[in-house]
Amino acid sequence: MDAILKSIGGKMLMEKEILQTYTKEICPGVYLERYYTDTTKVYGNDPVEEKWTLRIDYCLAGRFEAEFTENRHSYIESGQFAINTTDYDIVSSYFPGNIYQGLSLIFYEEKMKEKCIHMLQSLDLNLRYLNQRVNRNTVWFVDRAEGKLKNTFQELFFSVDEEKEDYLWLKILEILYFLKDIVYENKKEFAYFSDNMTYRIKEAVRQTLSKESCSVNLKELIQKTEMNPAYFYRLFKQTYGASPAKYFREYRLSLAASQLVNTKKLIQQIAMEAGYDNSSKFAEAFSRIYGCSPRMYRKNINMEHLG
Repeated sequence: MDAILKSIGGKMLMEKEILQTYTKEICPGVYLERYYTDTTKVYGNDPVEEKWTLRIDYCLAGRFEAEFTENRHSYIESGQFAINTTDYDIVSSYFPGNIYQGLSLIFYEEKMKEKCIHMLQSLDLNLRYLNQRVNRNTVWFVDRAEGKLKNTFQELFFSVDEEKEDYLWLKILEILYFLKDIVYENKKEFAYFSDNMTYRIKEAVRQTLSKESCSVNLKELIQKTEMNPAYFYRLFKQTYGASPAKYFREYRLSLAASQLVNTKKLIQQIAMEAGYDNSSKFAEAFSRIYGCSPRMYRKNINMEHLG
């Protein structure tokens, strides 16, 4: 772990970094990367010289946010996946809850062998097609992994360092097959907003998330941006893909999911830290997003890890 003393507002803060990355070449041109992070750092990303054809990210636990060229922004949280477009480069990335566990599938079609390309074609899978279905205003196509897709992502995460490449390639084909139908049914168009307005929204959100309090005063948030409320709500939804209430609620719940996986805290304590005085209401809100109770979520992830 690297630790750095950083001066902010006259105070010395400890900046910590635990970043574990495991990379495996499944076949020429296809890579699977797994991440375990516990960091307060913001990472700057240099433009890659070689462009991938398609990149898919899956978040098992935590939250991953990224800034892109042209002042774009996107994020994924526990249980979500993202299909990346090649139109924008990541400028910086960070993990609001410090903890992030996830994986990336990265495809360089020009390096892939004919055998793999033919397998894709036989299943009517086109990597460039998946890339092109991402709306250019949203940067990432983000959705929640459910059912077999969720199970396959999790199997890849926990078995990447144990299973043989041929088996992992078949699992990757499964994921591509599931995604083909999902992205075809979900193409949306968005209006354009100025970079200055988007920046003001992001800064207001960052200031809000930096506070220890889990309560959010939307009136104060809107006042910080100096925007008309109707305009604010419209721009906020385009920038973050959700209403302010949903965004902050799911943000708190994603931190709770991370704590369920990475700490031994009592569920009641995690619920209170997420802003729920009532454990039953916390369990109900958590189940609506993650499809199971907090207790079952902790049990399932631990069993997957042990298996």
